Amino acid sequence: MSTRELTAVAVNVQPGLIADETAFRVGQAGWTEVNGVRPFRAGMETCRGFEFYTTSQFSGVCRGLFAWRDNDALTNLAIGTHTGLYVEVGGLLADITPASGFTAGNQHGYGAAGYGTGAYSSGGYSSPGSSDAFPLTWSFGQYGEWLIANPRGQGIFRWQNDTATDAALISNAPDECDSILVTDRHIIAYGCSEEISGDYNPRCIRWCDFEDITDWTTATTNNAGEFILDNAGRIVRAVQIGSIIYVWTTDGLYSQQYLGQPGATYFFDLVATGCGLAGPNAVTTLGQTVYWMSPDKKLWQMSMGMAPMRLISPAAREVADNLSPVQEEKVYAVSRTEYNEARFYYPDARDGDGLECSRYITYNVMEKRWGGGLKARTAEIDQSTTPYPVATDPDGKIYYEEKGFTANGAALEWSCRTGFFYIAEGARAISLRRLWPDFDDRQGIVSLTLRARMEPGGEETTYGPYTIRPTDTVVDLGTEQGLPTAAMFAMEWSASAAPTFLRFGKITFNAVARGRGIR
Repeated sequence: MSTRELTAVAVNVQPGLIADETAFRVGQAGWTEVNGVRPFRAGMETCRGFEFYTTSQFSGVCRGLFAWRDNDALTNLAIGTHTGLYVEVGGLLADITPASGFTAGNQHGYGAAGYGTGAYSSGGYSSPGSSDAFPLTWSFGQYGEWLIANPRGQGIFRWQNDTATDAALISNAPDECDSILVTDRHIIAYGCSEEISGDYNPRCIRWCDFEDITDWTTATTNNAGEFILDNAGRIVRAVQIGSIIYVWTTDGLYSQQYLGQPGATYFFDLVATGCGLAGPNAVTTLGQTVYWMSPDKKLWQMSMGMAPMRLISPAAREVADNLSPVQEEKVYAVSRTEYNEARFYYPDARDGDGLECSRYITYNVMEKRWGGGLKARTAEIDQSTTPYPVATDPDGKIYYEEKGFTANGAALEWSCRTGFFYIAEGARAISLRRLWPDFDDRQGIVSLTLRARMEPGGEETTYGPYTIRPTDTVVDLGTEQGLPTAAMFAMEWSASAAPTFLRFGKITFNAVARGRGIR
């Protein structure tokens, strides 16, 4: 059989995850698996590491994070868990769980809420009580330098910047509230107790008067008020983008626009249906655009003043098929502004008991490329008040993300796999002799495993792993099996090192054609 030398055969794999196609169809158009690797600046690079924010730990599982600066310019970090409320300031982690008015809640979801869920007579007819079946989540806001906090289904609390004093209920605020939003002038309660009857209504919205967070009584002489949405579903969360507040229900989306007149403080308008919100933390903003997951596990985006648009993700089926049943309300969305990235953490049924967030999917909003990985994080906030993103894990630890190149001093792991591609079209079999690695900013040892097939659905042979040191400029691909030989190959890159980082360049092989014609 004749052979022919092939030199400088470059493999140029496009950035981004494509998980919902066959590996052969993906080819060099993307990566079929990624863990801790992201598309960025028209290429692929590994995510940076993480370090302790503080070595102190809190109790419970965090379902809400919020950072703000007080009047002394100190950074405060609020942590709401299913068992309590904590604040970290000046290196001190303090337990400020309310001594009265607060009840520890569910750690996990327990099935779809509706008529017949929860204790007998809890919730209104055909609707659940606000805390029935749901994990306890928190919503936060800043009023001056004070923290305003709401554990889902309970009252609204304020903490006045004294770590020796617990948070306390705000007088006259709704007794029961699902989430809050704080503007610079007042507090707005969503899914709360009605003013007159006092009954919980999952579509009721109330707000206090301007500059008086204890005045919630509607009058013609003040700006306190109430509005009840007329659409189906319950209110899940509200987010402000510019001058407009957007209110999600389980079924759709409303806009809430400021008017400012007593008796007519806000105007509400239905924006769209069929694009509700999966959980209170399943929404994030990046610039003037908001990104969220709906209850049917679809992803959406909307720029201010525009209509909602579906995000068609090449990893959507991977997420939908594996997101743990009845744990959707734990989905936590966050932006990482430095990388133009919207990120969704979700509980994956393939990992452990599947009850806590264990994986994430990312969307580069500028390049419209996807990434993902395995990481146990229950809540996260973007860098703004803090110098790096801050996240929590299920064990009560707090971390800086995107800091350093280790896993808090230990080995940091990442991996990614390409689709199957031909080295030379028309060749029945190709033998790979050498590899010329091309990486930028590389730190640590990298491993390469080559997967080989003669046809798309054929038997797979594995070669390697090959260890590539930072000083290696050429890698000999010969093994005890001989040279990697097949019609098509896939590359699997990985590392477990401290430190580790790299940005992929153009990978080049030296190869020999062993025959012609693809079977």
